[in-house]
Order: sequence, then C-alpha cells, then structure tokens
Amino acid sequence: MDEDAHRRWHVSFLPSTVLGYSGEPRLLDSYYRYVTHGIYAFSARLTFAEIEDLAKKPGVLGSWVRGVALQ
Repeated sequence: MDEDAHRRWHVSFLPSTVLGYSGEPRLLDSYYRYVTHGIYAFSARLTFAEIEDLAKKPGVLGSWVRGVALQ
C-alpha cells in the first residue's frame, strides 16, 4: 500500500474529513513512515463519543488522548 492509499485508509475510519464547526481537517497525521515496523497508526481530532465508536471497529487495538491510553 502506498502512502496515499494508507492515508485514505485512515480517513475511512473517521466520521467525516473535516470538523463541522471549524472546517479543519480531522486527520492530523498518518504514520506511514512506521509501516515497515508493523505500526499502522494515525492521529485525528475526535470527540470522546467518536473515540468510543472507533474503538469498536475491527482492527482497532487502542486509542490515546494526548498520551493517555483509553480502553
């Protein structure tokens, strides 16, 4: 998977591509540079409710809020 495909895959986990109130992009980073180490991660702007929904998706192992792990 190339870098653009990797980013699109991460965007597919998000409820929308931008925040409704500001128009800012939700996806902050798609950590493609770590794929060779088996790490498929991204950072995004999400509400706590959206994090809970994301955690229920297949393949999601965990989430962190500014360094705090959520289960």
